[in-house]
Amino acid sequence: MDIKKSEKSKKSKESGSDNNEVVERIWKAGEVTAPTATLMLPEFVSLKLKELGERYGISFDLDNISLDGTMAEKVKVIRKISDMAVADSKLLPEMLKSVKKLLRAEISLAKYHKSVSQAALKHQEKVDKTTSELFLKMAGYQEKAGKLELKTNRKLTLMQKRSEAYAAYHENSVFSSEANLIDVEFEVLGETAKTLTEGKEKRKRLQGQRKVKLQQYIDSAYED
Repeated sequence: MDIKKSEKSKKSKESGSDNNEVVERIWKAGEVTAPTATLMLPEFVSLKLKELGERYGISFDLDNISLDGTMAEKVKVIRKISDMAVADSKLLPEMLKSVKKLLRAEISLAKYHKSVSQAALKHQEKVDKTTSELFLKMAGYQEKAGKLELKTNRKLTLMQKRSEAYAAYHENSVFSSEANLIDVEFEVLGETAKTLTEGKEKRKRLQGQRKVKLQQYIDSAYED
């Protein structure tokens, strides 16, 4: 019985043999004399190394390092870069702390400006009030106000005395007695009107009761 191999195993063997043939061909042709980072490192690692080299201004590409005589110098440079990166990572928290302190200082400064502005406004109000009082004093405002108050009080006193005199005259005059008589007559008229309205209401009630009794009498006569 023949055992058939799977297609996947065949393909993997074929691809592996192809890669080995390509590598052997390159080495035999003399295209590569030494192992380099481009052949040894993955693509994403080489891109990251290239980005670091551009950031720190390195004269050679970190993603294309060959194992030749200058390897030691390049390793030193790489160590220097790593030390700088570590220092940056350590300095970052300190920078954040400094930024926080700066923000707090700015907030405190804003509060100080606010309090100073409020104090300045209050002081300005006091200054304006004092200035207005001084101006009024210079213009003789208090003296004029005192004279005006005296005149007003005199007029009020005269008006009060006049009203009291009129009230006393009205009470002791003929007009007062006539007014009292008129008030009595109005009271009598009011009582008369009240009596008339009560009589009308009583008459209406009696008429209603009479009609009811008459209707009852008629109904009882027809019942027999």
